[in-house]
Amino acid sequence: MARIFVGLRAVGVLAAGLVSQVAWADITCPETVMYSADNYWVRFGDNNASIGATYALVKGMDFAPVYFDLTVEPGAQIAAGAEIGTIEFIPAAYPVIAPAAGKILESNPLVFADPDKMADDPYGDGWLYRITQTQAEIEAMQDALMNANEYSALDAGNCSQN
Repeated sequence: MARIFVGLRAVGVLAAGLVSQVAWADITCPETVMYSADNYWVRFGDNNASIGATYALVKGMDFAPVYFDLTVEPGAQIAAGAEIGTIEFIPAAYPVIAPAAGKILESNPLVFADPDKMADDPYGDGWLYRITQTQAEIEAMQDALMNANEYSALDAGNCSQN
């Protein structure tokens, strides 16, 4: 299990029923990733995928300190929808729900070294973990996840896309 202290700077809570007042106009939704309804993103590669928390989730957290717990080790097989960790903050915790099935390849060493990467660059250096996938898992997940337009429609907002 990995525990990371994450000092997030944010404006409200958009998770686990703790809905924030984050304006969707301020939310960034890159078109280069796919999204889960649980506010995680997936960037597919060749038989692998990087997973991270969306800008909406990261910027929606209002409480510090924040810890990231990944309760599975590299090599573990995970199913889409499985709870594989938590993001803990005072006074609540948000489950890390795997948006895609696969085998845990690694957690992000940059987030371990500098937890603010999760807040500063959620779609880049702030990714949480990577998985390897079969072609069948990739195809199933691409069908199950949302594109940027679908994700922004969750709150009838118009997040900026880049």
